[in-house]
Amino acid sequence: MDTVKTPVLVIGGGPVGLSTALHLDRQGIDCILIEKHATTAFHPKASYFNVRTLEILRILGIADEIYATALMPAGTAFYTKLCGYKLGVFSAMDYPEHINAVMQSTATPGCVSSQVVLEEILHRHASAAAHVDVRFGHEKTKIEQDEIAVRTTVLNRNSGETFTIEADYVVACEGVRSSTRDELGAKLLGPPPFGHAINIYIEADLESLVDERDMALFWTATPTAPGAFIALGGGHRRYCFNTPYHPERGEKPEDFDETRAMERVRAAIGNDSLPIKILSIGSWVLCGQVVDEYRKGRVFFGGDTAHLNIPTGGFGFNTGMQETHNLAWKLAAVLRGDAPEALLDTYHSERRPIADFNVEQSRENAVNIRDTGATFGGTIPDNDEIDLDTPKGKAQRKAKARAIVKQTKHFVFLGQEIGFGYWDSPLITPDGTPHYAVEHGVENSVSTYIPNARPGARAPHCWFDAGAADRTAAHDLFDDGFVLLTHGADGARWASALPGSGPVASVGVKRYSVGEEGSGADLVDLGGSWRRDYGFADTPDGAVLVRPDGHVAWRSFSAPDDTAAAELEEAALRSLGHRLE
Repeated sequence: MDTVKTPVLVIGGGPVGLSTALHLDRQGIDCILIEKHATTAFHPKASYFNVRTLEILRILGIADEIYATALMPAGTAFYTKLCGYKLGVFSAMDYPEHINAVMQSTATPGCVSSQVVLEEILHRHASAAAHVDVRFGHEKTKIEQDEIAVRTTVLNRNSGETFTIEADYVVACEGVRSSTRDELGAKLLGPPPFGHAINIYIEADLESLVDERDMALFWTATPTAPGAFIALGGGHRRYCFNTPYHPERGEKPEDFDETRAMERVRAAIGNDSLPIKILSIGSWVLCGQVVDEYRKGRVFFGGDTAHLNIPTGGFGFNTGMQETHNLAWKLAAVLRGDAPEALLDTYHSERRPIADFNVEQSRENAVNIRDTGATFGGTIPDNDEIDLDTPKGKAQRKAKARAIVKQTKHFVFLGQEIGFGYWDSPLITPDGTPHYAVEHGVENSVSTYIPNARPGARAPHCWFDAGAADRTAAHDLFDDGFVLLTHGADGARWASALPGSGPVASVGVKRYSVGEEGSGADLVDLGGSWRRDYGFADTPDGAVLVRPDGHVAWRSFSAPDDTAAAELEEAALRSLGHRLE
């Protein structure tokens, strides 16, 4: 049996797997990506691409392609049926402070699109990448590893031939039903399934039936078809209708053929004449669980292989996109010999707490949304007459309407999107400052985000004038390597504090001075947001070291004297894992 060698094998050609390959390509690391299916997905799953995901896609050069067909959501509408009673609208316009915070906090606001669209774009870019060998129609059948390498047996489903891929490391992004995760003995931890849902992909002009436009979701509370129509961007005419089925009643996914699926969709719409085309039908289990270990030897888990998220909030796919962005630069540093192998252990310690939080918050959203009469799974209490013009029906509708305004964490979650950080990571050098929620007395850190450069945080967004025709977003600088941003007149001294040899010099650190217009700095601080959000408003000096994944590794408010210079070198070594015990 033939053997092919590669530094990294990526298993899975979904959005997380394909973006992993592109991150490795940007690091100059060769990889092979295998996917058992012949093509990218046709049946959509993810639909909301959040702020952090789009920042990552901007780094990969494809955010504009997503925006070209995306929907900028105006809110979420709640009905009994779409042609029945309106229960209420959770409108973005009712939260102007949130909208302003989003626009001030990123160059890439979240949008509604489709995983189908994203996978096609990622596949095209990965297929053209210099360091990526994309092989669809190739299925992993067996995986073995030792202290030297991982050997994966692969079936070419086109030719029927079997061969071995020998890799230094493997990143498994196979999805929920990961055979690699099971084969290596990794366990998903968490409560039992929350419910079961049928996912019906349709084409229909739902907006012709309602007053609202550009809604991310239309929730329905009718007892015969509770669920949600999830918009998929594009022409605004394609939706996924998620609605519960009940195994405890003897229902099975295979019972939902096109006829029964159409009945369920029309029951939710309340209209028998609207043209509807069913494109495909799927099913899934609502479950919130996280893998016990993100790493098993030389194999790493990402995306739905690492965690199962209930989609209330859309944090499954988005969490996965962050994960391998965290992992890729670490793999590259180890493979190039710039970092010890122990650096890779921090993938688990940094990312698993984030997954735990997002899974738990999604579960909380799924519980709370039932108060509105809507659900992705399970039953809804007190909605048996919600479609009727009876005293009980009126009372039920009023109760559901009151619950809609309490769904803030479900639909306003900028803090959860970009306020997370690796606060306790051994790679991060603390500077003694408190978390922004503590410093500013923030009660709801899921919804509220305050830009800050506390070590461990995602580096805040700001705009720079770099002398080019267009302004530069801070995250455009954090694309593939370490970046040192210096404040004040002594930027050159800060830059010279980095060692000229050794692992820090080898990995390379891009250096930029930041100042006001006319200061001669590399980057002009437009609007003063750099000084304010990075914490330098009250000091004439300072510097920030940012990792390749855009998170702050170290910050100093001092002038670049000998002590501070030594601290910078030590922080750089620490961020590369050279101080791990």
